[in-house]
Amino acid sequence: MPTWVFASGHTRGSFTAVESDGETRECVGVDLVLGTEVAETKEEAYQQLITKLTKAAAIPAYLFKDKNIICYEIGKSYTLPFDMNMTKKEIVLEPNPVKEFGFQKVPCKWCGNDLPSNGAAQFAHLSKHLRQLVAKNLLTRGQSVLVRSTALTPEMEKIFNEGKNTGAFK
Repeated sequence: MPTWVFASGHTRGSFTAVESDGETRECVGVDLVLGTEVAETKEEAYQQLITKLTKAAAIPAYLFKDKNIICYEIGKSYTLPFDMNMTKKEIVLEPNPVKEFGFQKVPCKWCGNDLPSNGAAQFAHLSKHLRQLVAKNLLTRGQSVLVRSTALTPEMEKIFNEGKNTGAFK
């Protein structure tokens, strides 16, 4: 049986989100999770949830105004009209389903290996290339520690291109 997660929709509140590339952004309006239920259908799960919330006197007041509860199943998202008496059975499918999160693979410009799009992983891989350039005497140790970003200066680009041409990144 599927597990259904019920949320209130956007409420007042904020949080810092971390993107797949490591960048952060501020998000305003978060979902308040009302509970989870295991049932064959979202309607059954919704009825179980409302019964529990009513007994516990835990239904947020703004649900009476907004009248929407968001229902999530793995890979799917639905909007259910909020109805204390369960008289409405209308279900509206949301246009934007739940997105899968994760890093994409991007090829390294210098060696061609696949890397995650995560900035920290890319910098760690670039550091490996810096050590390889130092080992091939194309770069000094002092120059390598000055690199603090995956965005290289034009001078560093020249050194990396020379390293690529001489096979330093094998």
